[in-house]
Amino acid sequence: MKYKTKTDLWIRILLWALILMFVPMFFFVEADELYILAISTILMVIIIVPLFSAYYELADEDVVIHIYGFKKRIKYDNIKSIRKCQNWLSSSAMSKDRIEIIEHHKKKIM
Repeated sequence: MKYKTKTDLWIRILLWALILMFVPMFFFVEADELYILAISTILMVIIIVPLFSAYYELADEDVVIHIYGFKKRIKYDNIKSIRKCQNWLSSSAMSKDRIEIIEHHKKKIM
């Protein structure tokens, strides 16, 4: 089963605003500098948009966390505890509602 990661509305608005703030600049930038702005806008989209497609997958033997093109596999046998948390400093999750996964002999994963 797949579960999409939660993104708080204010974070979603902030990230889209970061991308959209480049649009008005296209009207004021000189033609010879337009390519720099275009490259910057494309890079911003490449970095931000995949954040919205992150998800967790519950497989037969493990939990698979998909972010960007990366996968983190956690075997069910290695999970020491799972709990809900709201610690903003603990990770880069895009919601205040988070799940903390602690593996045996390892640090926390959020």
